[in-house]
This record gives sequence, C-alpha cells and structure tokens, in this order.
Amino acid sequence: QSTLKGVYRFLVLSIVTYLLSHWAYLWSDYTGLPDWGELAAIAAEALFPQLVLLKVLLQIKRLRQLARKNGLDLAVNGWQYG
Repeated sequence: QSTLKGVYRFLVLSIVTYLLSHWAYLWSDYTGLPDWGELAAIAAEALFPQLVLLKVLLQIKRLRQLARKNGLDLAVNGWQYG
C-alpha cells in the first residue's frame, strides 16, 4: 500500500469483500447486526466450496503429527497425507 497502485488494489479488494459479505447477509436470512467474519465464511462456503475443502485438507495435514502422537492416523478416502 505504499504506492498509489497498492492503494487502489486494497480499495478494490475491500469493496469486493464487502459486497460478497453483504450478499451473504441478504441471502442467509441473518438476523440482527451482521458479524462480518461469519458472513465472510458463509460467502466462502457458498461461492468457493473448493477453497473451503482445501482449508480443511490443510488443517488435517497440519494436525496429522499431533494425531499420530495420540495414536490416530488421519486419512481422507483412503488417501493419506505425508
């Protein structure tokens, strides 16, 4: 954001994020004041399911060593991470 181009990029990304979250707010029958973090998660799940799946798989990969220490082996559909 130290250049004018960086400021424009930040503004465009902020507007896109706001619009997607606002769309999720209108679409989801959310009552009360919006929780923008929760609405961003709803928008991500609705619009980008592959991204959500990737985040879950990365969490599994990250926690695999901890699970192994406790006697568990994590696998997804028979495919193991390693």
